[in-house]
Amino acid sequence: MQLNPKSQTPLYRQVSDALVKSLSDGTYRPGEQIPSEDKLCETYGVSRVTLRAAVNLLVEDGKLKKLHGKGTFVCAPVFVETKAGGSFTKFCRQIGAVPRTDIISSGKVSAPQLVTHHLGAEPDRPVCQISRARYINDVAAIFEIDYFRSDDDYILHADMSIAPIADVIKENTGLEASRFEDIFDIVRATDEQAAIFRCPPNTPLLQVRQTVLTLDRQILYYNEQYILSERYKYMVSYV
Repeated sequence: MQLNPKSQTPLYRQVSDALVKSLSDGTYRPGEQIPSEDKLCETYGVSRVTLRAAVNLLVEDGKLKKLHGKGTFVCAPVFVETKAGGSFTKFCRQIGAVPRTDIISSGKVSAPQLVTHHLGAEPDRPVCQISRARYINDVAAIFEIDYFRSDDDYILHADMSIAPIADVIKENTGLEASRFEDIFDIVRATDEQAAIFRCPPNTPLLQVRQTVLTLDRQILYYNEQYILSERYKYMVSYV
């Protein structure tokens, strides 16, 4: 973008407007690092002082964020799900956002004792495991691992990239997810999770360990969700 030094609009504002345009047109996508100060100064033909003023303006507006020793990154919009345990796919559609699910892995595995305990499964039997990355408007928000008992292997043959998991369960078993028992914790992003979220490794994530049950407390499945809370939040209401 060609800046106009004679314009009444200060140069830092012109640079800020140019960066906003690059955010809007997808040149710099949510979660990505923008170019270095040297590169941007060269691109716009301005001094470091001018560039920093432009970047700081966008940081104040919540469009960019600075990570000490890492660089400056594009912020993603924050989505707030108003009912923990609800369907991610249905929630996205309700707010007019586009959901996407990528299957990372799927199969039968030996499970840790914690998983078999929450599933009510036999310790010496493998369990069905599906790892998924959940996106809102192509922005990664949740990394999820779902565990089912070995006999519930219908889940491995379902198209989990499209159908809400509760719908798949009901279609195959006639059972409905009605109760959700959640345990919340803070953990650090693994290298795999950081690559999906496009955030630095060890970034704090909200971990939700969830047991999903029927109304009469029959266990349907257990999952672990890893959420980048600057993009996705749960709001829990109490009556």
